[in-house]
Amino acid sequence: MLEKIKQGLSPLDMAAGTALKQLLCGNEQASDEQLAAAIETASPEQLAKLKQMDNQFKLDREQLAVTRNKDELQAEMAQTEQINKTMRVEYNAGERYKSYWRPTFGYAIAIT
Repeated sequence: MLEKIKQGLSPLDMAAGTALKQLLCGNEQASDEQLAAAIETASPEQLAKLKQMDNQFKLDREQLAVTRNKDELQAEMAQTEQINKTMRVEYNAGERYKSYWRPTFGYAIAIT
């Protein structure tokens, strides 16, 4: 199983392959040759079911990608909010050094 993951197949890809073997061959442990033969001799009903499974698989992958992107965006927003809070506290501090250390550091880097 780890070999397949290392070859670029995700667990979702492997689950789809297993479902395909179960649908067409009636056996999840069928070989690739058996699967190819089953595809060639598949009935129209099986091909329609296969197309439906393919569409559902694509939809599931898209939903997974959207969820992952949404989670990444939320984490990024939380980080940005925390940085903004920190910068506001520094700016509103009564001490000049604490409120101006970022611009001072920026100018020092730009000059050197």
